Amino acid sequence: MASQYDLSSLEDLGVGQLADLYSLLADLKNSAEDARKEVRDALLDELQRDTTVSADLGSVSRRTYEYRQLRDETTVERALAAAGVDPESVRSFDKSKLREAVEETHLDEDAVFDVDERAQIRISDSNDQRRREQFERLDDAIRSLAEDER
Repeated sequence: MASQYDLSSLEDLGVGQLADLYSLLADLKNSAEDARKEVRDALLDELQRDTTVSADLGSVSRRTYEYRQLRDETTVERALAAAGVDPESVRSFDKSKLREAVEETHLDEDAVFDVDERAQIRISDSNDQRRREQFERLDDAIRSLAEDER
């Protein structure tokens, strides 16, 4: 479809063509995002500990972090009271204030937070020249669409 349009100047395209092109680009973006997530999940499966892997086009890093979500209000109030912390001092249960209360008292973090350890993959370094070379090998229509998005 992209080959049907002269993409060098979007001003020359009609509204219908722009709508078609926008739809095509949205599909391309969604497909790329879905594929990226699949690759990310495969990397997470392969890399069982935090590390950085270097490859031809750059490096990716696996990092683990903890995501905290407050437990229900009654549970938090009871835990605070049991630890001798005035619930009003952290009213609205501000996460940063609760973290301070956990650090400054003997309050068990698990009593007020549901802690979920999560891993992620991020690009930590990029070989821009190699990436550009690989990009140049893409089909002309796909490459022109990607270049327009930049």
